[in-house]
Amino acid sequence: MAVVQDPLTAEIALMPRSAIEATSVDYVLSLEKIAELFIRLDQNNLEQR
Repeated sequence: MAVVQDPLTAEIALMPRSAIEATSVDYVLSLEKIAELFIRLDQNNLEQR
């Protein structure tokens, strides 16, 4: 899974843009939304155990 910060919310947009161009990206999100995604994925993982 590839998660990249939204270039519009990044301090330096070049870095996430490069990642988006270099690979297949599953999520392009703001930092806040990335944190929420990781928490949700972790909770789902714990529930499956």
